[in-house]
Amino acid sequence: MSSNYPELTFTDTEEFDSERLNQAMQVLDQRLRSLEPFTPSWESAVNELRTFGLARLNDAIVPTLERVQQLAEIGFLIADSSTSLTLVQDADATFIINAGAKRDLFIPTPFLVATRDANVTDYATLRTKSYDADTGTLVATVKTIAGNLGPFNDWWIGPLAGNALASQNYFAQIQAAKDAVLAAKAIVIANSAQASSDLSSSIANLAAINAARDAALAAAANAELWDPTSYSTTSQMNTAITAAITAIVNGAPGALDTLKEVSDYLNKLLVIDVPVFYSPAVKAQAQENIGLIRALAAEISSATNDNVLTNQKAWDASKFVPLGNLTGAVTINANNGSRFWGTLTGNVIISVTNLKDGQVLDLIFKQDATGGRTVSWTGFSFPDNLAPTISTAANTVAVICSALGTPLGFIEAVGWKVN
Repeated sequence: MSSNYPELTFTDTEEFDSERLNQAMQVLDQRLRSLEPFTPSWESAVNELRTFGLARLNDAIVPTLERVQQLAEIGFLIADSSTSLTLVQDADATFIINAGAKRDLFIPTPFLVATRDANVTDYATLRTKSYDADTGTLVATVKTIAGNLGPFNDWWIGPLAGNALASQNYFAQIQAAKDAVLAAKAIVIANSAQASSDLSSSIANLAAINAARDAALAAAANAELWDPTSYSTTSQMNTAITAAITAIVNGAPGALDTLKEVSDYLNKLLVIDVPVFYSPAVKAQAQENIGLIRALAAEISSATNDNVLTNQKAWDASKFVPLGNLTGAVTINANNGSRFWGTLTGNVIISVTNLKDGQVLDLIFKQDATGGRTVSWTGFSFPDNLAPTISTAANTVAVICSALGTPLGFIEAVGWKVN
């Protein structure tokens, strides 16, 4: 790629010395010097803008303030209005000047300012369109708005000189000029930073090129010393590995020619003459290793997984499962156990799911502190098709039911009350 500054272009084969590097640095120095005349004096520029702005403000505002003082002494250019309005910029607003002396004497100027009585920071500049002195109806176009838009009903309306609006425009122009100067400053700073970055990159590239050159020279020197006879071929390595395996096997029979087969054989010959006691964790791991995993209570209740049944887990599976407070339709899942109990806080309808053929089901229901709760049964077959009578007294056992799952799809059950 061609370059306007060939002194900054380096190649992999080029010799580097102080003279060559000084030529590149001289070009970079000339480029940086060319930017120095464009560096402005920011403090001077800001002071000039401030002086210009204040001078223009004095020219515009001082005569206006004198005129406003004169008009304030006269008093007929200011009036109040209780009209509730929400101001919209560039839209017409209609104020009704409050009746009285102010309405009688009020004469709107071409430009007006509407200020709130409660908060002077909420105001708007208006351009008068029409005024009816008899009704006090003032129609004006909203030009600018400061603060909140409303709705408000505590307006004071007074004159605004046209040069005050001009002053606002001057302020905007001054701010725009200031922003332009700051933007130019940022550009110059960015250009300076980029030039410094380019210089740093050139120095870094030079260091990288030198390092690559040194690495290439070192590799060439090592290549001269390389001796292929000191390395083994793939065939030689395979032969050595095969010989080592043969030495380890050393003629052992096929059933004992691996470490795994030898280990299994030794385990079969191991005889323990005295009792050995292991921790619960070791016992559990041993049981898992030989497939003797203890069944959980939930697995016993739901008849899932063919694991070993222990006494403790069998008792856990036979415990009564609390159902809590019961009311309305209650579905009992037999996968969760075979015995359940609960407190009646309302009338209930009992049904059971997942009850296996031959699975025993015991139910105990207790009345709450109110009592009088009833129990209905779905899918249960009681003797003579008569559901058991329940106790309705408060805080008593309402009914006990013992049932059995059948292959015919119904629940064989008997029930009785205690109290």
